[in-house]
Amino acid sequence: MALYPAVDAIGPVGVITETHPDKAMRDAGREADKRFSAWAVSVGFRDDIYQVIKAYAETSPPLGGEDAKLLEDTMRDYKRNGMHLSQEKRDELKRLKTELSDTGIEFDRNINEADMYLEFTAEELAGAPADFLSDKSLQTDGGKYRINVNVSWQRVAVLENVASSDVRFKVARARFQRAVEANMPLIRKMLERRARIAKILGYDSWADYRTETRMAKNAATAIEFQEQLTKGLEPKFRTELSRLHELKAQETDDPDAEIDYWDVYYYENQLKKSEYNIDTEQLKVFFEIDRTLDGMFRIFEELFGIKITRIEPQYKWIDDLRLYAVSDANSSAPLGLLYMDLYPREGKYNHFAHFGITSGKRLDDGRMQRPVSALICNFPPATADKPSLLSLDDVETLFHEFGHAMHNILSMANYASFFGTSVPRDFVEAPSQMLEFWVRDKSVLDRFAADYRNPDEKIPADVLASLDEARLATAAIFERGQLAYSLIDTRLHSLGKPGQCPKLTKYINGIAADVYLSYPEDSSMIASFGHFTGYDAGYYGYAWSRAISEDMASVFRDSPGGFMDETIGRRLRDEIYAPGSSRDVEYSIQSFLGRERSMKPFFDSIGIRDQR
Repeated sequence: MALYPAVDAIGPVGVITETHPDKAMRDAGREADKRFSAWAVSVGFRDDIYQVIKAYAETSPPLGGEDAKLLEDTMRDYKRNGMHLSQEKRDELKRLKTELSDTGIEFDRNINEADMYLEFTAEELAGAPADFLSDKSLQTDGGKYRINVNVSWQRVAVLENVASSDVRFKVARARFQRAVEANMPLIRKMLERRARIAKILGYDSWADYRTETRMAKNAATAIEFQEQLTKGLEPKFRTELSRLHELKAQETDDPDAEIDYWDVYYYENQLKKSEYNIDTEQLKVFFEIDRTLDGMFRIFEELFGIKITRIEPQYKWIDDLRLYAVSDANSSAPLGLLYMDLYPREGKYNHFAHFGITSGKRLDDGRMQRPVSALICNFPPATADKPSLLSLDDVETLFHEFGHAMHNILSMANYASFFGTSVPRDFVEAPSQMLEFWVRDKSVLDRFAADYRNPDEKIPADVLASLDEARLATAAIFERGQLAYSLIDTRLHSLGKPGQCPKLTKYINGIAADVYLSYPEDSSMIASFGHFTGYDAGYYGYAWSRAISEDMASVFRDSPGGFMDETIGRRLRDEIYAPGSSRDVEYSIQSFLGRERSMKPFFDSIGIRDQR
């Protein structure tokens, strides 16, 4: 309990560090985060506190529910911190963990500040959407276009549409060249520190240490899951690549042309246009940002029995910051607050993420402290000619991150360590991935997706059917791309001695080539891989969670009410979002499903029908 005020104080610092427009504030935030992290590490090694809790645990107190779990988890974590070891080893662990924390903060800062700009002529960008080429914010005084490869909507617009393979290659390579010089030494340093910590604590590897408290329980299970999935996807993956190869051969008049990493987005987009009559750029008119946000809020108000109200924030770090109050629809009891920072700017965190600002928990006087969350996004801003319009992928990302916010805000756990998204890393994505399925359902989309120029015009049913077919046509390519990331992460952290791997870039690119496609030469994706800190030895959790979310989504899909079935929506809130990790998440999943978990819905979703 004594740690709660400190944890709540550092929450806003994380958002300031990643989003504040003033670099001096961002730097101050990183310094505060560094000091807090060092203090937090030292608290974990306080022998006086450990001895008191240990003595209490040895009395076998008659605890139940969350209280019993909290004591059990606390004693487990003390052991994982090495408090049962000699003072000499504890001192070494404390030093290593402090160094690891400091290095991780520096690693993240280098990524955020490593803006990578490329300039191209209009001729080089042939094929790019007209709206993209008319965007004055991208145009230079010299008549060229300045592309920031850190900004997803700019990068993807080029990779999906520009006909020049050379331009696409340059953009893909630049993305993986960010912070290489600064971060490659830090990566090796972190790998060495992590491996040493694991060895002192008696684990074979950092991956074994990290997975012990997750659903997988050990690195071998995590690797087996990834390798079996890789193997199961192989036939469909090769078939899908073959189809893209046919398109490239036709376009280039070269029957021997190979599909490269920087070709995938482009030829997937060509496939959508040629075989499914889908133009993803044209679909953006249906997703004006304000209408999309309002529609999303109304959908989950209905499903979860909540009310979402926009209010004026007392403090703004940017002028267009949004703040929403979430309350229970029946009792009007407050549930939490949600900030939204929607658009990119220099120095800002350049992906999409949910940040916890204030933790939820029950206070000593019995009252609940409700959580505060923030969604940090980088959607295309409005221009002089049109409002902010989202791609379908953007909308799925929005629903996904909103799922994290709902997981946090709807939690009813008593302790912060069990609250909301404080669940095993290989489960945390499932409650957010769940909400992506609402974006694929016509009855749901018809509630808000409409042409901003003519709100009576909805997305035709045949277009949505074609979108689903197109997604299925390249589903294995997507999954194998994700598996390349996850296997790189898990295998790097399974090395008992990172010195066994003197050439990290070669090792990483070799895994990518085996599982997916070769990354651009002279680049190293790991240098700008933000998941290397926080998600270390945990990226496999995206696929693990996706299998769970597909299974849970099948409950809605198979119900008479479909994805707007309020009874199942309340069950999702009560059995998945509300408990957090106050109980075993496996129990929560089965309580929602009404049965044991199954892999069948996941394999069905990617077009593999003969696996369970």
